[in-house]
Parts: sequence; structure tokens; C-alpha cells
Amino acid sequence: MATTSTERRRRELKELFATIQSRFRTVRHTLAFGPYRIRILRLADPDALLDQITEEEFQQEERLPYWAELWPSSIGLARHIWRWVECAGQPVLELGCGLGLAGLIAAQKGGEVTFTDYEPDALLFARYHALLNRCPSVHFRLLDWRHPDLEASFPWVIASDVLYEKQNVSLLFSCVQRFLLPGGTFILADPYRPAAAGFFRLMAREGYRLRRTVQPVTLDQSLSWIGIYEFTREETGKGRG
Repeated sequence: MATTSTERRRRELKELFATIQSRFRTVRHTLAFGPYRIRILRLADPDALLDQITEEEFQQEERLPYWAELWPSSIGLARHIWRWVECAGQPVLELGCGLGLAGLIAAQKGGEVTFTDYEPDALLFARYHALLNRCPSVHFRLLDWRHPDLEASFPWVIASDVLYEKQNVSLLFSCVQRFLLPGGTFILADPYRPAAAGFFRLMAREGYRLRRTVQPVTLDQSLSWIGIYEFTREETGKGRG
């Protein structure tokens, strides 16, 4: 049985890698979080994806390939999860997972992680990374924040650098209200985007308790300061939408 499982994993890894390589130029990258060594593929030139977006696609949805970057916020969130989050045996929802780094750490720590993103290509990479890093109990779902169709609630919801557009403020707030269980925690990593202030006001109005820390992250020889915001929902479920 073990041999069959190993062969199946190798075959799926090979197929996913071939699919990725047929469409993207990638480089391998390894990140260390304590005892965890996370291997991922980064795009060699994320900006090249911009040339593939038609004017019609951009006008319709302002659809830019943010998912394709390895962002400092995702590293900061992953580091915070490694150090402080005890999610073993518990469901975890990652919103806007991109390459999936934070969810990979949560899965390595025993969380049952559901990776979600609006872009199918993001989930392609997240699925490959989860398999590459031998993450158990993982799931993948396309999710449009404007019409969220996921019928589940979670004690942990995580997201990193998703408030780059003002329109995302109300959408993210609605998703947290919809998916976070009473007593649960939403963890947001944000590099001090201007739009984040509006989100914080909405969360404060609904009575979420907030704990904030700061993570210094160096990526590609550049230092970023990442705010880590833990919002805890009251057990009564105040403000549930």
C-alpha cells in the first residue's frame, strides 16, 4: 500500500510539474521556518504575466496576477504561524492563497487546510507545493469573494497582503464574517497598505479583539516590515453575517 501511495504521489507531482513548466518559467526556492523546510516554485519573471492579460480582461475585472509573486507578507504570516499558531487537527481556511506558503506551514503543523484563490493558476501552484512538501489533509477551492460559495466555517482563517485594492476591504470583511466561527481567529499579514485602515475600522465596529505584532522580513535583499493582526471573534458570534 505504501509503495502504491508513493508511486501515485510521484506520478501526480510529475504531471503537475509538467503542466506548470509548459506555461511558466520557474525557479526553485526553499524557505526555512524552524524545523520546516518549505520548497516552492517561484516565477522567474512574474511581470511577464502582465503581457498575457488582454485589455478586455483588465477592463472587466482589473485582473492582475498578484498570485504569482512570493510576497514578504506571506513569509511574515508563515513565520507567525510557525511560532505561535497551534492548529493541529483543526480546519484552516486560507483566503487568496497565491503560492500557498502560509497554508503550507499550517498544514505542516497539522492543520486541515483549505487553500482558496480566485485564480485557477494559483491553486495549480498551491496543489503542487502541498504535494511536494508532503502536506496531509489539504483541500483546494476556487473562491470568488463577490460570490463566496464555500459552505463551511473555520476556527482559523488566514490571509496575507490582500488589501491592495480599496474594493477588497468590504469583500474581505464579508468573507471573515461568513467563514470564521465564533471564538475563532482571523490572522492578516499586511505591509501597511492604505486600504487596511478601513478594514480595521469594520472589524473594530463588530467587536473583534485585536492583537498586533510586527515581523521584519528580508526577501531578495530587501527588508519589509509586516504587520501581523490577530482578530478574535467573540464566542457569542457578534456581528455574524
